[in-house]
Amino acid sequence: MTGVIATIPKFSFSANGVPMVLGTLTVYLAGTTTPTDTWQDQALTTLNTNPVVLDSRGECVLWLDSTKSYKFVLKNAGGVTQWTQDNISGVDAHLRGDLAASSGASLVGYDGGTAQDVLDDTKPMASYTQLRAYTGRATGIRITAIGLAGFFVRSATDTTSADNGGTIIVDALSRRWVRSYLNEVLPEWFGAVADGVADDTLAITKALALPGIVKLGPKKYAIGDELTLTRLFSGIDGTNFSTGPGTDGCTVLRWIGASGGTMVRCPNGMHGPQFRNIAFDCNNLANIGLHLDCGTGQAIQFPALEKLHFRGYLRAGLVLGVNNITTLQNGQLQMISLRDLAWMGAGSSAPAGVVFGMILNAQNCEVAVAENLYFDPFTSVGGGPYINHQNHIKAISGGLNIRGMSSTRSTGYAIDVVGECGLVVDHWRSEDILLVNIPSSSGLPSNPISIKNVEGRSGLATGLDDAIVISNSGDTQVILENIKVTGNIKLGASVAKRIRMRNIQYRAGTSATGSTIILGPVSSALSLEETPGCKLVYNSLAYEEWRSSDALNTLLFKNDAGKLSRVRGVSGNSTPSENLGGIVTVTGAATSQTFTFATAEIDAGYRIVISPLAITGVPAAGSNRITKVDRLAGSFTVHVEAAPGGATAVTFAWLLFRA
Repeated sequence: MTGVIATIPKFSFSANGVPMVLGTLTVYLAGTTTPTDTWQDQALTTLNTNPVVLDSRGECVLWLDSTKSYKFVLKNAGGVTQWTQDNISGVDAHLRGDLAASSGASLVGYDGGTAQDVLDDTKPMASYTQLRAYTGRATGIRITAIGLAGFFVRSATDTTSADNGGTIIVDALSRRWVRSYLNEVLPEWFGAVADGVADDTLAITKALALPGIVKLGPKKYAIGDELTLTRLFSGIDGTNFSTGPGTDGCTVLRWIGASGGTMVRCPNGMHGPQFRNIAFDCNNLANIGLHLDCGTGQAIQFPALEKLHFRGYLRAGLVLGVNNITTLQNGQLQMISLRDLAWMGAGSSAPAGVVFGMILNAQNCEVAVAENLYFDPFTSVGGGPYINHQNHIKAISGGLNIRGMSSTRSTGYAIDVVGECGLVVDHWRSEDILLVNIPSSSGLPSNPISIKNVEGRSGLATGLDDAIVISNSGDTQVILENIKVTGNIKLGASVAKRIRMRNIQYRAGTSATGSTIILGPVSSALSLEETPGCKLVYNSLAYEEWRSSDALNTLLFKNDAGKLSRVRGVSGNSTPSENLGGIVTVTGAATSQTFTFATAEIDAGYRIVISPLAITGVPAAGSNRITKVDRLAGSFTVHVEAAPGGATAVTFAWLLFRA
């Protein structure tokens, strides 16, 4: 028994161009999980280990038994599976022409090559045209032309597949030659020119029709018609990514079609789409760069968007759900991941007031990750007037969970929420005047509104615009923390809000510093700064007045009914007080009495003001005079000069505060 090589003398494995050092290749019998032998030599005398451990170049020698079929499982050094391939067979010696070569017989039908060409099974050809004319006996052919290069294997079973001009070539004897590849499909195989001028739509469309991810090089691919995903877990992966307008050495999709089109669309049901390392150049012609299009009752699950750059669009760089900014839709975008996205300017011919960086309109949208978003619409592409975004993000419905964002120069609110949309933003550096708008017409969010760690750097305000407005209907929980802003923060509506605010700092505009304005009632859970019950807040740059929406515009802690709201405690420093006041009674022969708080103080650093309130009977002299007060975090004890005596008692009123 002699062995045959799997395809080439050595297998070489890499990930993203890096050799897979110390990776492993486990070999099983085809269709099973039963390990089986492979060898290091053609005579099949020296066994490989199983799994085979790749060397320092990510390579291994692998000889197979020509009578068996195998299944390969490749893992990296960390044990993570990279791919699995079943039904692999060694090339039979008779098919390779070994017998004819060893006997010196002539090879009928061979196209002028030598016996050694047949033995090598890698006869080089310059083009698909040459392969289509082939009538020889080799089972492996190498295409060497730039862009088309690859290895083709003659199929022993396929007699019906059409010649698709890239991965299946039909020769003069109607035999099917199938390109060997793993998970990446190149549009160059189908004739893509990638010069930014010639239309590559058809080539990329053919590539998208195949299993795997379409891989684009660091070039410009011109498209004149919409690219549409037609397979599950497919997508487009570029080579290099840039957040700036320069495109040299980066992967660019450039629109050359009619005005108003969409460059790339992922329709309903195409789960697992992936888009990475691409600059979408709408070229002042296309309305939309990328559209994940799921409407009412439709779904797209597990989309992943990473390192994408949008510019030159007339409507929106990215649309999630439906391209509609007024009517709520209930499509589903489940477990969507957005990372490292940049918007660098709308089209020079875009109509003012209707251009957005991103539109979100999918009611059941769970944004699992949105990290590192960058908006700078000030730089237009292609000359012409500067067109700013009306809003960086226009959210009609869905869920926004953003960590890490930088933005500048929207003409409306940077984040404008129209419908029912949860909003969580953490770490936002902005030069926009208007930051967030959640108007009273929007519904109750599915999540609390949380805006934290915002650095508003703009000093361009001409007045006191309302920089953050949260007035949506519903008993919403609102958290605002560590925010520096130019303009007002306006909160409230006809329905009470549970609001927590800490560390709010107002930057001066050209006329005055901002204020916090409360419209409508707030619940008793309100916490202002770190001191519950604080009525007025001062800082070095601003004076904040907390006011109600009644006709007199009275200070906060009178609600809309004109009644005082409950004050939890009084403190003049950053340590909150949990208790405000009450009464304590010393009776009979006792000279002291302990009062235990329902909610303990954070420490014993508070003070107690106490005075007689009422007496029972005729207490002894000195029983109404306090000698000392012992304080603990959970209680305090009052001591008097003398016991009241008998059935008498003295009741004292106390007030707790922190200086």
